[in-house]
Amino acid sequence: MMSEKEREYQKDYYKKNKAKIRERNKEWIDKHPGISKIYWQKHYQKHKEEYRVIGKARVLSRKQMIINHYGGVCSCCGEKHLEFLSIDHIGGGGNKHRRELKKNHQLFYNWIVKENYPEGFRVLCMNCNFAHGKYGYCPHEKTRVEVTA
Repeated sequence: MMSEKEREYQKDYYKKNKAKIRERNKEWIDKHPGISKIYWQKHYQKHKEEYRVIGKARVLSRKQMIINHYGGVCSCCGEKHLEFLSIDHIGGGGNKHRRELKKNHQLFYNWIVKENYPEGFRVLCMNCNFAHGKYGYCPHEKTRVEVTA
């Protein structure tokens, strides 16, 4: 395992020499097409857990960024825990829209960022989102109407 100091040095070196490194790597891969694939398969197997941790952190970071853009809390009940929050299509049609885009949830989040946070979305917690999809309303809304009446 690399020390933190070594890792920082590598990052700095890569930032300074990014274009040169990429060109050199591309040349090597073109000369050795089969070896490159085998190397990366072995590398992934050896560092699988690191890839998972990095991937999970990247997904949570992107989700946090999107959730914050659309308000940061459930627009129905006020839930704040990121783990419970999701993006909802205002007016429904989320499944149909994702099928048209041919995107799963994570690719859908990428699409939202790429499209510069389009209108027509809101933050809902999983319970409120499920209730809206299944029943067309959320019990929290019904409760608020009864309390105000």
